[in-house]
Amino acid sequence: LNVLHLLDFLPWPEGPEGGQTIRLRKRGESMSMPKQEDLQDHARMLRKEMTKEERRLWYHCLRECPVKFYRQRVVGAYILDFYSAAARLAIELDGSQHYEPSEQAYDAKRTAYLNGLGIRVLRFSNADVMLRFESVCEAVYDEIKNAPERKRKTE
Repeated sequence: LNVLHLLDFLPWPEGPEGGQTIRLRKRGESMSMPKQEDLQDHARMLRKEMTKEERRLWYHCLRECPVKFYRQRVVGAYILDFYSAAARLAIELDGSQHYEPSEQAYDAKRTAYLNGLGIRVLRFSNADVMLRFESVCEAVYDEIKNAPERKRKTE
C-alpha cells in the first residue's frame, strides 16, 4: 500500500478554507495537506513557550544537526515537537501525561498516521532529555545517519 492509497483512510482536518498547505513528497509524488489556522497559532505559541526539555534538546542538539529541524511543526492534524523534512523524522518529547492509557492510545494513533506518511517518529521522555542527554542526541544522530536516501530530481 503506498501513501496515496493511505490518504483515503487517514483522518484529515476539516477542509483548507482559509488555511495554508504543506507539501510532502513520497517517491517523487507530491501531495497537499491542509493546515488549520488554529493549529498554526497554537504551534506559534508553543514555539514561544518551549519546555525546559524542549529548549535543551533544541539549543544543544538539534540546531547542530546536519539536517534542518523545525520546532512545533504542523503536519496534518498534529503539531510535532520537532520535525526534519530532509530526514523524514519527527521527535516527540513526552511528559508524565503520556503514560496515561488514553494518551498512549492517542500517541499510537498519531505515530501510525505519521508512519503512513513515511515519517519516522522518535519518542523520548522528559526525564531522558534531562538525565541521559548524550544518549538522546546519539539516538537522534544515529536515526539521521540511517535515514533512507531521498531521491533527488535529475535535470
